Amino acid sequence: MVAEQSKANGDARLNVWQTFVLGVKVLGGELYWNVLKLLRRFEIRELEKRLAREYETLGRLQAGKIEGDEGVLQEEKELCLKQVAFLEKEIAFLKDELLGLRDSIVEHRREKWNI
Repeated sequence: MVAEQSKANGDARLNVWQTFVLGVKVLGGELYWNVLKLLRRFEIRELEKRLAREYETLGRLQAGKIEGDEGVLQEEKELCLKQVAFLEKEIAFLKDELLGLRDSIVEHRREKWNI
């Protein structure tokens, strides 16, 4: 539909209307990608802020700035360490997924439009 295939040399030939429609579709796809990227970066930034707060809490616990029962403080430290490990893994996963998302969107576009 998008392109009429030339049987002699196998290249795609588009008329003016098809080129315009394809350009609008590409523009829409790029806007979609930019919105996804913006939302994903916002999510990563929020997780990084939460990670910083966990590090701050862990530092206070380690320095003895927070008063309380020793057993409770030890449990809090363990919880903070688990949260830090989880948040670091989640941030790394989201960053890797963001890199792969762009490639998958472009590949899907090529397959869908036969280009």
